[in-house]
Amino acid sequence: MKHIVLLDFDGTIIIEDSALLVLKRYGSGNWRKYDDQLLKGEISLEECLSKQFSLINVTQADIIHVLDGNIAFRPNFKNFVLFCEKFQIPLVIVSAGLDFVIEHFLERLKLNYPIPIVSGTTKFNFNGISFKFSELKFPESNNFKEDLVIQYKTQGYSVTYVGDGSGDFHAAKRADTAFVVENSELARICRENEIKFQAFADFNFIIRNLRTP
Repeated sequence: MKHIVLLDFDGTIIIEDSALLVLKRYGSGNWRKYDDQLLKGEISLEECLSKQFSLINVTQADIIHVLDGNIAFRPNFKNFVLFCEKFQIPLVIVSAGLDFVIEHFLERLKLNYPIPIVSGTTKFNFNGISFKFSELKFPESNNFKEDLVIQYKTQGYSVTYVGDGSGDFHAAKRADTAFVVENSELARICRENEIKFQAFADFNFIIRNLRTP
């Protein structure tokens, strides 16, 4: 069977949550209320992000400048990419974060193995930062992350999902295998809902436990 790995970015590939750092630094108003609404199921992940980042009015350069000194990759992520390249396991980053931030930090790793990014497309305007997400392909999808898992499973892939946050729950639940950052919000939610997963803090753990073709 074909294998594919879908990875969250904030809090998973990088230890920090870049979107949260940006909101804490530049967010105006009560942006945290949208997180509460998301957890209660009152709004979607896409709506949450759009509402929160509409409250930010800074430049792309300002955001990169703040993040450059505060972002660290989770241990052995680059080794994990090299491992997947060796076994030709496709990787896809599926993120609720800022697309240009993901691209910026991946460039720092100087990777040869292409990693597509599925996220909202950001646009800077006078009303803050807006997001445009692709339309969901499957009516049963709760958000674009779960939608991508379903898409690959219908194409005959065995899907491994790697994540850490509440927005990753539906994708992790739907995937064939889930690796979850230990002591994360996603780990808590998975336990509460009796969803099977493997906890990790270092990508070497996934290298040792990932099924290879």
